[in-house]
Amino acid sequence: MKNLKYFLIIIFVVSVSCENLLDEPVYSFRTNEMAFATEASTNAVLLNMYKTVGAYNYLGNHFHQVVGYNSSLLTRRTGGEEQFAQLMQIPNSIWSEKIYSAIFSSIAQNNLVLSVTDSTLQDTLTKDARGQAYFLRALNYFYLVRMWGPVPIITIPPANIEETYVPRAESPEDVYDVIIGDLHRAYKNLNEIQSSKIIPKKMAAYALLAKVYAQLGSMCEDKEAFGMRTSSDKTTFWELARDYADTVIQSEAYYLEDDYSTLFDLDNEFTEESIFEIGYSNVTSGVGCGFTHLYVPSKSGWSSNGTGGWGRVVCTREVYDTMVAVTGGSDARLETNLVIRYTRTDEKEVVSYPELDKGTADVYLPYPSIQKYKDPNGLDNSNHANNFIYLRYADVLLTYAEAVNEIDGPVSDAISTLNLLLARSRNSAGGSDIPADIELGQYVTKEAFRARIMTERLIELMGEAHDWFDARRRGRAYFKSICENHNARLDLAKTQGIFKAKSDFYFATDDFAVRKNLWFPIPMGEITNNEAIRLSDQNYGY
Repeated sequence: MKNLKYFLIIIFVVSVSCENLLDEPVYSFRTNEMAFATEASTNAVLLNMYKTVGAYNYLGNHFHQVVGYNSSLLTRRTGGEEQFAQLMQIPNSIWSEKIYSAIFSSIAQNNLVLSVTDSTLQDTLTKDARGQAYFLRALNYFYLVRMWGPVPIITIPPANIEETYVPRAESPEDVYDVIIGDLHRAYKNLNEIQSSKIIPKKMAAYALLAKVYAQLGSMCEDKEAFGMRTSSDKTTFWELARDYADTVIQSEAYYLEDDYSTLFDLDNEFTEESIFEIGYSNVTSGVGCGFTHLYVPSKSGWSSNGTGGWGRVVCTREVYDTMVAVTGGSDARLETNLVIRYTRTDEKEVVSYPELDKGTADVYLPYPSIQKYKDPNGLDNSNHANNFIYLRYADVLLTYAEAVNEIDGPVSDAISTLNLLLARSRNSAGGSDIPADIELGQYVTKEAFRARIMTERLIELMGEAHDWFDARRRGRAYFKSICENHNARLDLAKTQGIFKAKSDFYFATDDFAVRKNLWFPIPMGEITNNEAIRLSDQNYGY
């Protein structure tokens, strides 16, 4: 490994409402030894890593728009890049390229931290710094491999331009091997308890490992499409997903918040349910997020200094109908995540689907809007204080229930775990009897209970950027069924008179299109600039 003689620390001096890693401003060149000599200098180095993950072109904004438009479960009400909502993305999309580049820029920061810390040192500061870098690199590669398949694997800072020319991995599992190794090293190095809630603690590595193995187990349903090794064993992957999720549960390192309806409030950030959360602030330009404005509906006043938002990313009618049918009606999670009626800043009344027309309201919207993130005091469209929770305990419970079902079917262990989330939702609604607990024997087959779990993931995690991945991880047959159900719902919308040609797009369901849409195309900028990747290395169908 080539060590860099000097490490450039570039930070912005910010004061944030959440926990700030910096005690004092640091901006200078520092030697390797000085960079990790004190807690303050170490935190300054690490803060730059977190800034790259939360950047505007990554989780701060663009990522939500791309996976939201393209998920097939959420959709686009308005805004540019229509081809994403049509599931007809192209290799030269600037949006896709920005995210791809932003993730690799974040990996470069992870690699830099790992290259200038001595792995033999056992002091707490150095070990924990390495643990954080391993965790974030795993997070980054987990996004890359799920979105683009076998991407180039870069684990050391390149010393020259030639070392930046790295071919694609031969198999997605080669990338998963790096992710799994990094998470084991993260677990080994991270502190059991962290001084700041921004920093993931040791058990976060096992929580993410559970998701990684659930992804691999799911992909075994369609090994050919994903280019997996024929020897890959889905039962082993699901057992590992179950065991790592169970270890997190038994550790009691995290807990469900009592009230789902307050989980995303600005004054309730970094809760005991949050496993890894990216903090944003609206105190000054450049440290906030933009995704708030993407989600909240037009002229709601819930973003951008009371004027927002755009309401670009919305819930499809098919998904809404499915969620309501499963819960039995009103559910605190649906009421928290979505808004059907609201009064605009110009006093006009707005109503949306499931209503079929505006009735006595002034404005009709064809889809329910997502209201999970609100910040009326955001400075502008790009600077809001809403944090992004990358991973929370509820997701671990869902992963555990799913893994148990894949191994043993709808047994009591899987059902009782899922019922924890249903009970939390009932209590959040102040004593409601909806959603009702799932009873043993209510679901007879593994397939039927799997469908219920996947719907619960939609209900619980709506707007948290999991939809795109859940729609695709089981391969062609599962994704095709989603597209077919979506198309059938559009046929019904036509008979109801609420079909909107500008935003209601039918999805191609032929074998070619379905397989093509399991991954994004490798950006043309990567193919043009990386001499180790040729046009023939492009993903299937592009």
